[in-house]
Amino acid sequence: MFIDLFKKLLGLLLVLFVPFCFYACSNGVDHTWLFRCDKGTIPEGVYRYYLRESYNKAIDIVSESGSSLERLSDQKIGGKSFGEWIKNDAMTSCKDLLAIEVMFQDKKLFLTDEENSKVSSSTESAFSALEQEFKELSVSKEDFKRAYAECKIKYQKLFDYFYEKGGKEEVTDKDLIEYYKNEYVNYSMLTKYIIVSNELNGEQLFNESKASEEQLKSARSQIEEYVNLLNSGEKSITEIANIFKEKEQLSADPLETETIRLKDADINEEILNKLKELNVGKADYVRINDTFVLLFKNNISNNLPNISNKETRLDILKSFKVDDLYRKFELVKDGLHIELNSKLVKEIVPEKLFKFS
Repeated sequence: MFIDLFKKLLGLLLVLFVPFCFYACSNGVDHTWLFRCDKGTIPEGVYRYYLRESYNKAIDIVSESGSSLERLSDQKIGGKSFGEWIKNDAMTSCKDLLAIEVMFQDKKLFLTDEENSKVSSSTESAFSALEQEFKELSVSKEDFKRAYAECKIKYQKLFDYFYEKGGKEEVTDKDLIEYYKNEYVNYSMLTKYIIVSNELNGEQLFNESKASEEQLKSARSQIEEYVNLLNSGEKSITEIANIFKEKEQLSADPLETETIRLKDADINEEILNKLKELNVGKADYVRINDTFVLLFKNNISNNLPNISNKETRLDILKSFKVDDLYRKFELVKDGLHIELNSKLVKEIVPEKLFKFS
């Protein structure tokens, strides 16, 4: 009797186990993990989610470079093929997640009931909007929750743990303002366009790319005069802007004033380099094709942010300390002795997954 019962139970276990084993170890590839160490495991679904994120990131990089999106397999990013870059970037994200989770646990941090509720809520809303796409990528809701919603809030809590007020490496308001003064630049800009008009059949045609030498000489002379007036202290940038507005017969204020962080500013390279050279209270110009751009570096101390505003303070604090936090993550990763499932990585081909050629 007991032997018969044992045989039935064994048969049932085999029915349940064999399909799982077939999936987990099909073709000799274990699909249950991508990275693992003694403190945690990253499953295949999380890697697949990060592949999607890296693919979208790679598309943006290629697009911003001005390259064609028609044959992505021919593109290179940082010296690597398009597909290889995606895989490497996704694997980096997986390791970062593991480091965040391990550090979060080591620091004895935890999510409150309210935070867990937010994680569940954001997971539900975001996953439902992309459910079909995730299904095709074999990304489960639990994979998405861990890689996106939980990772995001754990990262922020670790950031606060170190750098926010009362943190282990607290950044004071004084430190933050000092950082801002050293790393950010406030500048004003006037742009002189050379517009060439031609008449055809009674209509005015405008072309910005055919300025004559005489027009270029005149525009340069005009801008150089403004630069000299500013550098001598005879005129302020506001007064020069008013003179320029009247001369050019403009209806709108031509003066543009911006604050940027020099380290990662997304502006024209010539303008960026000129701003790095300029002293406070001084002006210069750059020529970009047939356009002249006058630049005046303002005193950043007269244009400080309101760090009593929580969001403003956090934005600046992140720009200050995000690299430092990632260095901490790197130290964690170095000590984890992470094992890579290279067979699984080789099996998942971005070109096939996202159907690009």
